[in-house]
Amino acid sequence: MGDHGRYNSFKDFYSLEDYTDINKPVVFYGLNNNRDIKKWIKHKGFKVYLPAAIEETGGHQQHWELRDSDSVFTKIGFEDLNVVVQDEVWEYLVKSNGVKNCKKVRFTWRDHRMCKPTPLGDKIYIHFGHYPEINEATSFFQKDRFVELLGDDLIYPDTFIHIITAMYPIYAETTGQAMGLMGRKTFSTWPNLNPSYELYPPADMDRLIKRVNIERQKIGTVQSELAEEVHNFFDFSDDWLYEDYWK
Repeated sequence: MGDHGRYNSFKDFYSLEDYTDINKPVVFYGLNNNRDIKKWIKHKGFKVYLPAAIEETGGHQQHWELRDSDSVFTKIGFEDLNVVVQDEVWEYLVKSNGVKNCKKVRFTWRDHRMCKPTPLGDKIYIHFGHYPEINEATSFFQKDRFVELLGDDLIYPDTFIHIITAMYPIYAETTGQAMGLMGRKTFSTWPNLNPSYELYPPADMDRLIKRVNIERQKIGTVQSELAEEVHNFFDFSDDWLYEDYWK
């Protein structure tokens, strides 16, 4: 459920079908409107909730504040509640709401079968992002700034590196996972336990350029060791889709 683009690959990998029956087992991906919440409440069969947006947990994208009044959990209650999350951040946000039956599964949004190690290309892929309403931050995340620093070869998929400049980079995780599975590093302003990620301070562009130049020396090679490390980091089982897993 939900209108999130990354869900399609996720849905295909786990062989999930569109929601049609209130009695069949179901995964609710996101409860971000009253229509979804009503479907959750009316559903009679086994169900698993996978949060899709920080706001659903009562958090706020810009400030990471928790506000119980905004939380989905105040609307759906805790009875028969099974919540699956992908990392420690989501686990904290969910459990902070008092949820007991919360399981962490390091799944990937991208179907890993489509992400094989390939020779590194000569381009850079950057995920740009900013909040237009924050005037003082707007200019920092502009593409022109990075074109000036790194050149204009900011193209996907013939890449050797992935850079995330967004203040709120969760929506770039799908690409980061795919890049890692193909043997490419991701430099991000936000920490991530994915082995292919490296944190860089937004204010220290010299450090970022140095790291980019180090990765540039690997162009044409296949980084199988990194790809394997990333593959081993994730959990590709589908156990969490079954009721017995939650007992």
